[in-house]
Amino acid sequence: MAVLLAIGTVSTYVLTTRRTQGAGVPLRSQVGGVAAGIVGFFVIPVVGVLLFFPLGLFAMEWLRLRDPVHAWRSAWIALKAMLVGMGIEFSAALAAAVLWGVGNALWV
Repeated sequence: MAVLLAIGTVSTYVLTTRRTQGAGVPLRSQVGGVAAGIVGFFVIPVVGVLLFFPLGLFAMEWLRLRDPVHAWRSAWIALKAMLVGMGIEFSAALAAAVLWGVGNALWV
């Protein structure tokens, strides 16, 4: 189980970083999006993260590129990469939970 969780966590960071750096999205923009998501969580509980994170990411890219079309493209690439990473991590966690459940069922 721990191996599945470790693989999920490491692959999330490796694939997300590789994809965003390949698209030219700096870490600073991603951190800005995460910071906006944290603020959004407290401003509008639960759904604020889903609203503020993409807006923060887009705003950081707009400030960097000074062009809303290119900013949206790079922000969209970063969002897709982060969603794929979260999906991989969720899948690994789900597989570990199923493995734990099967192990408990067989142990008894």
